[in-house]
Amino acid sequence: MGSASKKPLSKRKKRSRTEIIAAIVTQAKSGQSKAEIAKKIQSNSKHLQLYLDELIRMRLIEVEDFNGKKIYFASKRGAYYLAQYDALKMLDKEKIINDW
Repeated sequence: MGSASKKPLSKRKKRSRTEIIAAIVTQAKSGQSKAEIAKKIQSNSKHLQLYLDELIRMRLIEVEDFNGKKIYFASKRGAYYLAQYDALKMLDKEKIINDW
């Protein structure tokens, strides 16, 4: 889930919790503010904050203060989560191809 879909909200498929978490952690790999993450994953700030709080508790992301601005970074645990997420996506794609 590298980039957010550009389809209008009414035409997009509803994302799963797992997809949203992967999108947030992916954006946090390079260090992003909440506003930047919200824009890139097409989420509102209030909804995103709920996820950020949970991801911090789960230690998938870390937050640092840079000149009074909170910047979110993926932790090592977050990078591991993304690797596992990507591996499962690949298995799912292979299953779909093989079942077809």
